[in-house]
Amino acid sequence: MQRVVEEVDEQRLGMRPDYLFDAASWPRKLGAADAGRGATAFVGDESGDYALRTYRRGGAMASLLDDRYLFTGASRVRSLCEYRLLRDMHERGLPVPAPAAARCEREGLFYRAWLVTTLIPNTETLTGTLTHTALSEAAWSALGNTLARFHRAGIDHPDLHANNIL
Repeated sequence: MQRVVEEVDEQRLGMRPDYLFDAASWPRKLGAADAGRGATAFVGDESGDYALRTYRRGGAMASLLDDRYLFTGASRVRSLCEYRLLRDMHERGLPVPAPAAARCEREGLFYRAWLVTTLIPNTETLTGTLTHTALSEAAWSALGNTLARFHRAGIDHPDLHANNIL
């Protein structure tokens, strides 16, 4: 038996579209990125442009479970937790993409997960930027001040690195 749990910002998306968690069905396909543990499709419709992330396993478990995670309770589902955290950070004025929707499909002991966030235009990861541009001292200082804002707000990213900074 499959169980589905979703959180959707209907003010942002309007009525929940049927294609919300299916990248191939979105009216506009804007590209894709396959970095880190998640695969991300960049998609859009009349409500805006979005990043649709499919959560995937990392490490040795990836070959066995791919996009499935052991279900240990709804309060621990990765996409739902990230959705709620992004919503809180966005409401507090922190520079994060606004969350639009999250989904968990549970089947037996495992679940699959997706997250939809607003697409921040004309951005790339810090890693991507550093491959072609040297940051100025002022840019490094601004980055440090931004990260300090997160820490002052009590947000400590457990996997903070240059691929997770836009």
